[in-house]
Amino acid sequence: MEQNARNQITLWGPTGEIVDYANKQWSGVVSSYFLPRWTLFLDYLNTSLATNTSFDQNKYNTDVLNNVEKPFTYSLETYPDTPSGDSYQIAKKLYQYWIPKVSASQNLSPFATLS
Repeated sequence: MEQNARNQITLWGPTGEIVDYANKQWSGVVSSYFLPRWTLFLDYLNTSLATNTSFDQNKYNTDVLNNVEKPFTYSLETYPDTPSGDSYQIAKKLYQYWIPKVSASQNLSPFATLS
């Protein structure tokens, strides 16, 4: 049953038929699923840039499926189900860090409405 639940929020089928269709940013999914996927993607991208070769999407897809996505769906690793730290203070710190960067890059007030 756990494998089915993990598969539903990641691959949505045995070979990623509609990968990420029902993705969630739940405890453990970001650190144990999305982070390794991004890390592998950036490794492939850096290798392509360093060797001046084309990014091999098919090779990457196979590698990420077999070495990140499938292993996650079969894992029995457990994750905390209660928050750690002060959620308000963490959110405030993230907001204070990112809002100047987002506002500057978009030339927006932090409270502007988008049309």
